[in-house]
Amino acid sequence: MGEKIGDTVLDSIEFAKKQCSAAVDQTKKALGGIAGEVTSIGKAVVQKQKGNLADEITYLSRAFRAASESLPRSTSTRGEVFGEKIITRVNDIADTLRDRDIDQLVADTVSFARSRPVAYVLGAVAIGFIASRILRGSSAPTAS
Repeated sequence: MGEKIGDTVLDSIEFAKKQCSAAVDQTKKALGGIAGEVTSIGKAVVQKQKGNLADEITYLSRAFRAASESLPRSTSTRGEVFGEKIITRVNDIADTLRDRDIDQLVADTVSFARSRPVAYVLGAVAIGFIASRILRGSSAPTAS
C-alpha cells in the first residue's frame, strides 16, 4: 500500500512537471509573439519618424541653397564651393535616411562607431548639443 501511494505521488509530481513545462512553453510563445508585435510597431513608428526627419533635413538643405543663392557673388569661389559641398552632403544624409531601413542604419552606425570611435563620440556630442539648442529654443516662452 505504501508503494502505491509513493508511486501515485511520483506520478502526480511528474504530471505537474509536464504541465508546468507546457505552460512555460506556451508563455514563451505568447511573449515571443507579443515581443514581435511590439518590435514591429516600434519599427513602424521609427520608420515614420525617420521619414519626417529626412523631410526636415531636405527642407534645411533647400533653405541653405536659397540663402546661398541670395548672397552677393564674390570673386572668390571657395566659399561657394564649400557651401555647395555642405548642401550636397546634407542632401545625401536626407536621401540615406529616406532610402535605408532602420536595421541598415543601425548596422551602419555600429560599424562607424567601431571603426572611428573618436569621431563617433564627437559626432554624438555635437548632435546632442545641437538638439538641446533646438529644443531649448522651441520651448522658450514667447513675449506677449
